[in-house]
Amino acid sequence: MINFLHTDDSSNKSQKETFLFYLQLMDIEMIELILENQYSYFEVTKSTFIKKLKLFKSEFEALDGKDELKIIQKNRTSNTYYLYEENYELEQELTFEEVENKIVNISSQFNSELKKWCPLELHFGLDERINFKTTIEYLIELQQCTNALEELVNTNIEILDHDKMEYWINKHKSLYHQVKDKLLMFKFNDFRNLFDLLVDLKKLIECSIVAHIAVEEFDNSTQDKIQKWINDNLSLFISHIECFEGYFKDFEKVTYFGINDIIQLDIFPNIYLLRNDFLDVKKFKDLFLKHSNFSSLEVNDDIIPF
Repeated sequence: MINFLHTDDSSNKSQKETFLFYLQLMDIEMIELILENQYSYFEVTKSTFIKKLKLFKSEFEALDGKDELKIIQKNRTSNTYYLYEENYELEQELTFEEVENKIVNISSQFNSELKKWCPLELHFGLDERINFKTTIEYLIELQQCTNALEELVNTNIEILDHDKMEYWINKHKSLYHQVKDKLLMFKFNDFRNLFDLLVDLKKLIECSIVAHIAVEEFDNSTQDKIQKWINDNLSLFISHIECFEGYFKDFEKVTYFGINDIIQLDIFPNIYLLRNDFLDVKKFKDLFLKHSNFSSLEVNDDIIPF
């Protein structure tokens, strides 16, 4: 294992060593300065590669209790290295091509042989590659996905309730099914991610009715009744409610917009939802966690309304 952070400063390093030094630091700005514009990296342009590194950095920094990013050389004479981070379950291959100690390409066997979608952030879609040949069908679908996305993801504050979500989902359902399995076309991802997110949030709002009834029916007169309530509602908790606050940048941070209290989505920050739509879900979650004993739970799937 090589720890470039514990070697001498970057001034005496080759371009490759300097790249790895700043990659371990997650200093993407310095990496952008180091790499030359005329070469491709991972079969994409430098700007696309840097954009993906910035996304990787933001996701890496969002991890709680993350370890230091480690770099492992395949062997002492190899130009192949592996990025490794235990908590992230990340092992990403990097192979360097050099001419006179200058990086002329960075590639990955995993990336070049990619046959199906992979969640590692340093992988690139076929439609991001410099040798990608577009078709009329692809261009039409990409424009349709872009138009649908920009109806909601734009420079305006968009406030959504259940009916607005349902309208947008139904309007673009056919397009979603048209592109949902084209997983190597990464430029469809934002549209697909928004569609999936709104479907989940719509279901969560629909769960609030069941959550409200569950809270009303809670009986703490005996421990047996509490345990039965917990068992009856376990599926509801696990399937939809357990981590619902993760959809939002900060569920407790309320913005007042006219007569409405609104909360901001995390992934698409110009989109806000009505906080009142989730108050029953929040009450249910708090009540469930207060009384649950996860060592003695039995699932009852009949409580889920869909």
